[in-house]
Amino acid sequence: MRKKIILVHGFNKNKKDMNTLEKNLEKMNYTCTSVNLPLTFKEIEYCTHIFEQKIKETICNLRKGEKINLVGHSTGGLVIRHFLSTTKHIKKIHRCVLTYLAEVSHLL
Repeated sequence: MRKKIILVHGFNKNKKDMNTLEKNLEKMNYTCTSVNLPLTFKEIEYCTHIFEQKIKETICNLRKGEKINLVGHSTGGLVIRHFLSTTKHIKKIHRCVLTYLAEVSHLL
């Protein structure tokens, strides 16, 4: 069974920015899904809601015992962190990798 990974881009970017990572992970036998989110001047709660809607089908189609991995860059990582703090699906998450986690100074 191939492990599933959801990729989330950073601020003012789109899912194309995750293409290289996605291709390399697929070569390593992972199933990847990149999502587009409105990460430019939107509330984190709004972006998290959109994120959850986009991955809902993936979560609902998981087999018994199967989990997903989340990878987020910068603001995408903040969305994942917020998602983890609010989701009912926490038991469906295996691991999270967050790169360059945005700080307050990064957002100014």
